[in-house]
Amino acid sequence: MKSTFRIRNSAVRECRLAVVCMLLILLPSGCLASSIVGRVINRSRNQPSAGDVVILYSVDRTMYEMARTKSSQDGTFRFDTSGNFPYLVAVFHQKVFYHTRTLRGVEPVEVPVYDTAQRINGIRHESNTLFVRPQADAVNVTEFFVISNQSNPPRTMAGVNTFNFMLPGGAVMDSTVIQPPATLPLRINATPCGPGNHYCVDYPIRPGITRLRAVYHLKQPETAWITLPRRHVAESVALLIPESLQLETGTAGVWERRSAQSGLARYVTTGAPTAGSLAFRFSAGASHTGTGGAEAASLASTNLQSGLAQAPTSQPVRGSAPSRRRPVLPNHLLITFFTSLALMAMIAVGGNLYAHRLRGRGKRS
Repeated sequence: MKSTFRIRNSAVRECRLAVVCMLLILLPSGCLASSIVGRVINRSRNQPSAGDVVILYSVDRTMYEMARTKSSQDGTFRFDTSGNFPYLVAVFHQKVFYHTRTLRGVEPVEVPVYDTAQRINGIRHESNTLFVRPQADAVNVTEFFVISNQSNPPRTMAGVNTFNFMLPGGAVMDSTVIQPPATLPLRINATPCGPGNHYCVDYPIRPGITRLRAVYHLKQPETAWITLPRRHVAESVALLIPESLQLETGTAGVWERRSAQSGLARYVTTGAPTAGSLAFRFSAGASHTGTGGAEAASLASTNLQSGLAQAPTSQPVRGSAPSRRRPVLPNHLLITFFTSLALMAMIAVGGNLYAHRLRGRGKRS
């Protein structure tokens, strides 16, 4: 009888071991425990940044906060969740958010942050590009600003009025979008802050290249003069207009035609022009209503325009949407998981039957 019990217990142990091995083999790696780990580095000082709030966001059509923690003394952080879903990691350092691009997987993450200051050296307004579309009774303008932060050591300029610009007289602002370095664009508000269509932006200017897009219109006929304010002019200004239009300038030789592509003519001026020299208008001719739709799509291929036309908000969803959400396993992982459960059940039943037979044989003996 004792030998029978030993045989039965041995069979049960073998079945249990087989179940565990089969589970480990069949379960996908995404179902096993894993963690998202990383480190926060202060690039202004080239050392780990401790005590910063670190937030894990799930990225779908919008962003949902899944978890938050703080960076340790050596700048490291950890989220006990798998990376089998699109996510990004954001760090709140000195009242400024820094975040990674959208990631997937559990590779170590490094998030650079910078010290902030209200005024720093090394900020330059490098260039302006204006895409102008005249209509019968109005002129639509999409203007792109390129701002460079080459501070040394690298720091973020944060506070009030981090960037300001002026629009032509009579312009009505429609929308403003900003794209920080190496990240997604987002909609912001540019507020009037002085006479002469002067606008200010209270948004951190991080080290690297920041791009800003302002869309506005002028309620005037296409043959009226458009004059760019002097303090608004950057080191380089480019003008893109439909090639079918005839450009007339206020001062000869200021605008130089460089190229034409996809129905757009490109005019460029460089240096520091004198007051009133950047005036232009379009010669009277056939109506150009609707001209430039295809050209606008061509312009969208530029580095600045990519992603700006449908810029998402980079803030977590608030209101009725849940602030925390667990990732949903893809269908193929669910199928594998339930198949594994079914096989486990089959192995368990088979093991019990095998043990029952051995017990019967033991009784007969």
